This record gives sequence, C-alpha cells and structure tokens, in this order.
Amino acid sequence: MDGAGNLYGSTPAGGTNNVGVVFKIGSSGFNVLYNFTGGDNGGYGVGQLAFDNQGNIYGTTVDGGVYGLGVVYQLSPSGTYTVLHNFSGPPDGAQSGGGLVMAADGNLYGTTANGGAEDSGSVFRLTPNGNGTWTEQVLYSFQQGSGGFFPQAVPTMDAAGNLYGTTVSGGGSNSYGTIYKLTHSNGEWSETVVHAFQGPPNDGNNPIYVPVAIDSAGNIYGTTTMGGIYDGNGEGFGTVWEFTP
Repeated sequence: MDGAGNLYGSTPAGGTNNVGVVFKIGSSGFNVLYNFTGGDNGGYGVGQLAFDNQGNIYGTTVDGGVYGLGVVYQLSPSGTYTVLHNFSGPPDGAQSGGGLVMAADGNLYGTTANGGAEDSGSVFRLTPNGNGTWTEQVLYSFQQGSGGFFPQAVPTMDAAGNLYGTTVSGGGSNSYGTIYKLTHSNGEWSETVVHAFQGPPNDGNNPIYVPVAIDSAGNIYGTTTMGGIYDGNGEGFGTVWEFTP
C-alpha cells in the first residue's frame, strides 16, 4: 500500500503474455501497470513488492532472466521496467518467490527457495550503487538439515539489524520448518534456529510465503499452512503463532 491508500501486487499468470502482471487497485479501480514479457525480462511475478521514496516499485520473478531462474526488477512511476539482477543459481540464488522488502538501511532484502551454495535456498541483499544500478550479495546459504532450508518468504529486520524469517523444511527430525535469525559481525552473517516446528497436535509446520512480523517488545508472529490441533488427514489445518524472546 502506498501513502494514498492504493494497493499493489503482482500475478504469476495472465496479462497480454500470460506470464503475469504488476497491478494497482485504487479509486479508479484495477489497472495493469506492467505486463511481464518472459524471456530475459523475467516472468511469473510473485511475492511482496517494495517501494522507495521516489515511487519506484521493486519485485521478483520466479522465471525468466538471462539464466531462466528469475530476476529482481524495478518499475518506475512512469512505467519503465528495468532488470536489476539476474539470478544465476549456485552459488547465487534461484527462483525468488517471496518478493522483496525495503529495509530501514535503504537496501532490498529477499530470499530464494533454491540456489545458494548448497542449492537449498538463500537470503540475499541488493545495495544501490548511486547510479541507478544495484549490487546483489548472498548473505546466507541454507543447508539441508537442522538449520532449515527452502525459505519462501522475505526476511524481516528488527531494530538491531538482525534478520528473521522462516524455512519450509528442515529443523527437527520431521523437517517441518524453522524460525531462523541471521546476525552479522564484521560483514559476515551467521544463522541461529530459534525454533524448529514440531507439527500437530501442539505446533504448526510448513510456514510458507508470509513474512514474520515483529512488535516493539521483540515478539515474533507468523502462520503455518499445516499443523495444529484440528486434524486434516493427519496433517492439521495450520496455525497462527507467537514466539517470545
């Protein structure tokens, strides 16, 4: 949502090329701002959009680009579309389905479900160079196992600059996913699993797409698509959870 109350989003299909659009919903109704073209420009736009103070929109696609593994793009208020980064796969990320977040430090952050050094997903950052270009850096590469892997949602930054998020898989023996924390020191980022989801009946599992929220007391909130006390063919129907410091 922008300051005027307009809503923005993207779709993974439809539009003139059937590979998705960026849209706006406001007082004038529904308007397509950009039709993805596929190929080198990227296609199948999904995930959260980010904005800067100049009104530029930033997002990701899960397909297309030079390597066919998705892109990070910028859409200006005048409708100019620019690819800022082509995901290239290991050790770079691949297929960013969560979108982007513009953090207080002016950088863009996101995750990729695949790619990274172990091809199990990554957290990345794009930093503006001041000339209209951006530099991408993989901050952390997930490894299959107890550390969690396959992140699907953008990370959330707390007041201290730490990043929190979830992974769909990994953690405990059932591989139900994790809540992770990334901290940085001297330019290096390290991961701590703050919770490994246990699944039904007492916990959720498989947190997908939705980023966590952090309140002023440091409590973390999120959802899972499965788990909980209500049986759904033995998998549960999902939960809303709070994690306290």
